[in-house]
Amino acid sequence: MTAEITQLNGSTYLDWLIDVYVNEVGGDRDEIAFLLIPGHAMDVIGEGKDPAHADEIIPAAIQMSNDYHQCSCYNLRAVFPETVMTANNYYNTVSDSDHLSTLGYNDLAAKLVLDVKDTSIFA
Repeated sequence: MTAEITQLNGSTYLDWLIDVYVNEVGGDRDEIAFLLIPGHAMDVIGEGKDPAHADEIIPAAIQMSNDYHQCSCYNLRAVFPETVMTANNYYNTVSDSDHLSTLGYNDLAAKLVLDVKDTSIFA
């Protein structure tokens, strides 16, 4: 899959959610907001980190946030690179970098909430 196809799939889903909110719930299009959070690439067993994550998922999420005024992308990988995650013991274990420790979840959640509060999408 390419970033364009991933973005098209995501946009189709966002359009459907907006349509349901407007037509089924009776809400206004400008009342709904989305926060896209592409995380870190997961390990593909025996292959290392999944390259599609950086090549397709992150660019697609960024593009969707550019295409939809009520959508923002929080690029977790840019805010918390793997070197920072490892140095702060945010991963569950050294051999399990697909899951976070309690400290990792707490610190990432706290940073995300502070960053999101500072954006206009939720003002």
